[in-house]
Amino acid sequence: MSITLPTADITAAYRDALKAVGVPVVLRVRQADGSMVDHNAVAMKKTYRPQDLLAGGLVQIGDFSLIVLAEDVPGIVTMEQRDRVLLDGREYGIVGFDRMTRSVAGRELAYDIVCRG
Repeated sequence: MSITLPTADITAAYRDALKAVGVPVVLRVRQADGSMVDHNAVAMKKTYRPQDLLAGGLVQIGDFSLIVLAEDVPGIVTMEQRDRVLLDGREYGIVGFDRMTRSVAGRELAYDIVCRG
């Protein structure tokens, strides 16, 4: 028996949430030659609460997470510390890039990007 997961429905739910609470962002990815390529997207912003933080963990007070639909930024495979996010006219660094948490059956639906700045 095979199970078919409704990835289109899940993607649509993410898109509906982005329409309701999303903010425009620019994902600025550094290329091998040092140039930057900008990808415009809409993201859900989540600020971490003190109880979300673990001593010695990756996330610090003031960091935040952006959830971006994978299909909105098809050229991005990963983001690293050398890359940047522009939000509300301000530039932030990348602390983490998670492409698996919001994947279903091996299909990447959304990226979770941890930002600091």
